[in-house]
Amino acid sequence: MKEIIGLCGVARSGKDTFFNLAKDVLTLKGIACTRHSLAHALKCELDHLFQTHLKFSSFTEINEQKELSRDVMVAWSQLRRTQDAAYWINSIKDNFTQGFNIITDVRFKNEIDYIKSIGGKVVYLNRKTADNHLVQPANTNESTNTLPLSCSADYILTWNTAGDSDLHTLTPHIEEVFNALGYCYPPQAI
Repeated sequence: MKEIIGLCGVARSGKDTFFNLAKDVLTLKGIACTRHSLAHALKCELDHLFQTHLKFSSFTEINEQKELSRDVMVAWSQLRRTQDAAYWINSIKDNFTQGFNIITDVRFKNEIDYIKSIGGKVVYLNRKTADNHLVQPANTNESTNTLPLSCSADYILTWNTAGDSDLHTLTPHIEEVFNALGYCYPPQAI
């Protein structure tokens, strides 16, 4: 059985954190969990350019470098979407495996529509900062495209910021989401 879950939310809302926690939980139950990224192909297309001219990889995890490169990545992504609205969907659609397949970067309505058309579910993530405010969109693209996706999500999860040493405190949210999406929890081995 192949289960598809798409994650959306603004940058730094915890999409990768959600995947990592879900993978830990599922692995303990003997269930495969695979990460998929619509932006992986985008980063592959831009990596040589970034390494040559910016001296860092498009796959960087350094916040300053991510911020520096964000506008270029958004522009290139939009150019490809203009050529073919399903360009990024096509980069992952044949890669789903047995178990849970979690797409960690759903950013457009047509991506949600695709996920739902193949029987998948979509979770919108909000992260609260230490001062109890929601993490805000990183740019106008996120304000225009990402924020409205919450209306199409199957579940909206709002969770607190957690440091590396207390990420385990977020694990109950994985159970919350699995239950809300109709998966038995803890999931049974497939």
